[in-house]
Amino acid sequence: MLFRFALIGILMLSIFCTGCYGATETDSIAYVLVMGIDKAADGKQKVTYQIALPLALGSNPEEKSAAPKTPWITNTITIPTPAEARMLLDATTSRSGKTNHLVTYVFSEEVARQGIANSITYTARNRDYRESIYIIVVKGSAEEYINHNKPKLDTNIAHYYQTLLLTHNPGNYYLDANFHQFISRLKESGGSPVATYSGINPMAGDDNPLKAATPEQKAPPYLPGTVPRTGTANPVEFLGLAVFRGDKMVGTLDSSETMSVALVTGQFKNGFIDVIDPLYPEKDYISLNIYPEGKPKISTSIENNIPRITITLTVSCELLAVTSGTNYESVNYRPLVETQVANMLKEQLLHMINHTKELGSDPAGFGLYFRRNFQNTTELEQLDLTDLYQKADIQIDVTTKIRRSGLLRQTTPTINQ
Repeated sequence: MLFRFALIGILMLSIFCTGCYGATETDSIAYVLVMGIDKAADGKQKVTYQIALPLALGSNPEEKSAAPKTPWITNTITIPTPAEARMLLDATTSRSGKTNHLVTYVFSEEVARQGIANSITYTARNRDYRESIYIIVVKGSAEEYINHNKPKLDTNIAHYYQTLLLTHNPGNYYLDANFHQFISRLKESGGSPVATYSGINPMAGDDNPLKAATPEQKAPPYLPGTVPRTGTANPVEFLGLAVFRGDKMVGTLDSSETMSVALVTGQFKNGFIDVIDPLYPEKDYISLNIYPEGKPKISTSIENNIPRITITLTVSCELLAVTSGTNYESVNYRPLVETQVANMLKEQLLHMINHTKELGSDPAGFGLYFRRNFQNTTELEQLDLTDLYQKADIQIDVTTKIRRSGLLRQTTPTINQ
């Protein structure tokens, strides 16, 4: 009797465990990899879909075939709501659009400054979207950006974004920002959301830095489109951060300020910098590889109703080039370089802090450190921690140490010097 009941149970379970139930063939799906959002007339939005072409991705470039030259297509639709865009996408393509492989959300700066809550609210509730989607704000049109972004070293646009934003970021001149991080910052009162800032370079070779370098800094800071470049490389570049207050973009941070955010948030791994030679400031410079010694130490206090923040950073350096030929590895000269690097990093941190205070934003999340100064959540709920950061008196202590000298034990002057 038990055997019969067991057999009947197994047969009934097999009905509901069929592997092909609800399956969809791959060749009937249009995989959306990138979505761009622009402003359109009458309060509408213009959505650009970048859709993968599996035939082009899987073809051998050495073989002559009928495969398309580009492994993706774009489809731009003007819509009143995000949900309507999904329906119209299916109505304009021969395959069913799927966004579960979406890698990047691209917002034009115009849309970002007006607020992106309407777009991300739909995404947050929809199970078809991953929380690891990257958020990028671009100068100009998102549609134009997507159409001009043609990587020369990658055929897969998804791999291009993942490589740039996840594994390849030397110097931290830009930072990755994903959907989960953005939503989390929206819910916190002590930190502001950020997005990766990108743009198209005219490739004319013009040097258009935003502002002068600090007294110790050799190279000026940049934003997308201002780097002096020529050639046939992809004109798209990533530099800086788009900073928000709430869901509205309020400004941008340049490459130097972004590196400062990376340093104080513990995201900085290593980077290459050039400082002006302290003994020969007119013509010579020193190249170094810098990397933090442990995480930054940030403490907060409130004394006589005045919020205070103390930032302590310890950075190690490796000498890479000394154009003056001075033996900065020696005990007598080494402190000069260490002081020069420390002053440059401190100056950049002050620029970032003053700039973000002016914008009313807290991209580094300094306000979150004030939570330890309150005993219960009731007190926290009555305060704006970002406002505490705006009013805070901030002290910065940067210590640098030269730990290595590259492949040379000692710098010696060249013959012509």
